Amino acid sequence: MSILAVLAAASTLAAQDTMTVRSYRTVDICSNERRWQIAPYLGAIKLADSLASFDISIGYDTTLLRPTDVLTEGTLSLQFESFKAQMTLVVPGEIRVFGGDVINFAVGDKPIVVIAGEFRGTCTDIDSLSITWPPTFNNEFKKIVTVFKKEPIQAVANPKNRPDIGVRFKEDSITVVGGVGKKSTTQLDVVMNGLSDRYCTLYIEVADSTIATIDTVLLESSLEPQYERLTKGSMNIMFKQKGSEIPKVAVVLSSQTPAERKETSFKTKMNFQQACECIRPILQDTMRVICLNPMVSVNELSADAHTVNLQVSDELATCQCDHGQMNEIATYSISGLLISSTGQQLKEETFLNLAGLSHGAYIIVGSCGSKRLMKMKLK
Repeated sequence: MSILAVLAAASTLAAQDTMTVRSYRTVDICSNERRWQIAPYLGAIKLADSLASFDISIGYDTTLLRPTDVLTEGTLSLQFESFKAQMTLVVPGEIRVFGGDVINFAVGDKPIVVIAGEFRGTCTDIDSLSITWPPTFNNEFKKIVTVFKKEPIQAVANPKNRPDIGVRFKEDSITVVGGVGKKSTTQLDVVMNGLSDRYCTLYIEVADSTIATIDTVLLESSLEPQYERLTKGSMNIMFKQKGSEIPKVAVVLSSQTPAERKETSFKTKMNFQQACECIRPILQDTMRVICLNPMVSVNELSADAHTVNLQVSDELATCQCDHGQMNEIATYSISGLLISSTGQQLKEETFLNLAGLSHGAYIIVGSCGSKRLMKMKLK
């Protein structure tokens, strides 16, 4: 008796068949067409299986899916002529598809029927579907479907590259004058081109932090930004755009070198941090950073200690060179911007007119060859 029971159980297990609800399309929410397709599949159907009709119910989330079509091309239901495949949505959250034939049996390794519709969710949403009622088939159908599998309908966001969106510098270069600890400010343009309410991250980096570092970042925005300093030479600034507002960004760089002149580069880019974002900002920029120290002058103990003779009055700057070197006078703003220069001249004495300067503080630099002398001038 026990042997007969085991054989009977094995026969019942072998008689079980599987219906899988397959998902045939991953939805890209960044595309214009958010179509999904699902299809119940029984495996290969032979003539001896005698499949002549089907009635299948599939549960779905009405907030994520909107079924719209029944498709028969490439399916078993295309072989049914008496009763074409149809769909009803009378019960909320339930897709019921049915069809059949009174003469022909369906044969082939194809899905029974395809159901298509519109996806209403986001890339983080998944509809796992369900089998709300066991499917029914014609009485002659030989398979006994008792096992059900479902493939979820999933969505992704494939962002489009936008070279007209991102961040750029207002200038090609920035000069920091005065040696270690001296600062200068540069501004960034955030380019949004009609976008609104974006969660943004600005990444800024100085290539060589032994020459210059990021001191502070000033961001004018309606919402309080978050700052994440990665190293002395790099930083992330996170903020949310309010409506179509374009924030103003200024970065203060600090010189880290006592050398007379050093150069490095400063780069910036922007990313969007919102889930399911369909735009990737591509616009980014790089600028030169020049650290200039005009206070590096002649060693007072050398024999040529006084080869630079710089005289500055209200109207005129005069530079005398004792040994026939190239002679030059330059005027800088207190922030390091070059205002005027005589250019290098092979003269013992050079003159630079200061009469046209507006009120403010200036640095006057006289050069004789590689030797320099600096004086501060207040107008």
